[in-house]
Amino acid sequence: MPVDASERFRLAKRVVYRVGWLFLHHQVAFNHAMMEADRELAQETARLTERTNRLQERLESVSEQIERDLRDDLLDFADRSASQAHAEVSDHVAEARGFHADLILELRTLQAELNAAVETLAHTLQRDGGPTGIEGRREDNEMDGDAHEGMQ
Repeated sequence: MPVDASERFRLAKRVVYRVGWLFLHHQVAFNHAMMEADRELAQETARLTERTNRLQERLESVSEQIERDLRDDLLDFADRSASQAHAEVSDHVAEARGFHADLILELRTLQAELNAAVETLAHTLQRDGGPTGIEGRREDNEMDGDAHEGMQ
């Protein structure tokens, strides 16, 4: 701060100015350095905020992708489980049908054998002079009825 020659107490003002400059120019330099550091900090904060926002968006995107993949995997697992269960049930049904068919064949074979035995018995009884007429018929019917009850 220049002191004009016409001012009062010019020498005192110049001394105060020079002494003040000795101490204050360091403060001015410090203030400028602090302002520069503050400006750099603000820029770094803005850069980090932007980077944080991009990372947050990326994290949300990855989270959504993981959620979709997990949901798809669970649905695929459920579909596979349902398909596997359906296949197992179908296998059991086919096995039961096969067993049922075997039982029907065996039952028909037994029925044919029983009918043959009844006819043989009826011929033997007729030949040997066994019961005839209504009694013989009733016995034939009872035997047929017994055979049918055995089948059920």
